[in-house]
Amino acid sequence: MLLFSAIEFQYNTVLAGELDANGIAQVTANLASIASVGQTAVNLLLMPPLLRTGLAAALVVTPIAYLLGESLVLFSQTVAAVFACRSMDFIFRYTVSDSTKQLLYKAVPPTQLMEARAFTDGTIKKLGPMLLGAFLIGVQAIFGAHADALVVPMSVGAAGAALALLPLVLALARMGDAASRPAPNAMV
Repeated sequence: MLLFSAIEFQYNTVLAGELDANGIAQVTANLASIASVGQTAVNLLLMPPLLRTGLAAALVVTPIAYLLGESLVLFSQTVAAVFACRSMDFIFRYTVSDSTKQLLYKAVPPTQLMEARAFTDGTIKKLGPMLLGAFLIGVQAIFGAHADALVVPMSVGAAGAALALLPLVLALARMGDAASRPAPNAMV
């Protein structure tokens, strides 16, 4: 959720600096349309082979998409770059990421499942945007930085976070794959 918040901030900042209210509304409407088509295509064409390959393949897709999107923003702070980055976020977060997250919950013992979901959905998902918001407010207050001056540093940080997540994602995939395998028969 931290990466999503960074992408959303960059998107809003670049659009506000480049477009008027009508332009922002048009680009955002286009984003919803493109993301819907992309989500449908990913669900129909990409998800089945990814899930057959295993959780590791499915789990690395979203961080790689974030890394590619942030690379675009890093090299070009344009409407097209933030549009592409936010499109990838919407497409992969609500397809591949959500589906694989549900599969990972299979690795959690049933007695702990409700607590794990409550902690993940109620705490972790809210903590990232809250921390990023507090950080941005602090940076702007202390350094007097305008929002548009933060787009590039946020790209570097978000790309670094996406790279840093890959080992964690792969470790979670191994745990999920192990939990989904049938238990070997006990030898007596």
